[in-house]
Amino acid sequence: MDFVGKAKWDAWKKIEGTSKDDAKRSYIEHLRMVSDTPRIPREAQLIGQMLKKSADGGDAEAKKLLAELEGESHSF
Repeated sequence: MDFVGKAKWDAWKKIEGTSKDDAKRSYIEHLRMVSDTPRIPREAQLIGQMLKKSADGGDAEAKKLLAELEGESHSF
């Protein structure tokens, strides 16, 4: 079985229907986040991504939480 091929296919199917530009932006944002926070557990990275998307969409509570997280030193 081709595990790498299957993983690529599954990842592609998750974003199927997304424009190329949106997919590129999302990928770059993900790479920036991962490179900025190499020691944060994967779950924390995903939570940060979700908060950022909500904050970018105008969610005031998400903006507040994200500001608090960004102000803390990450000692996970």
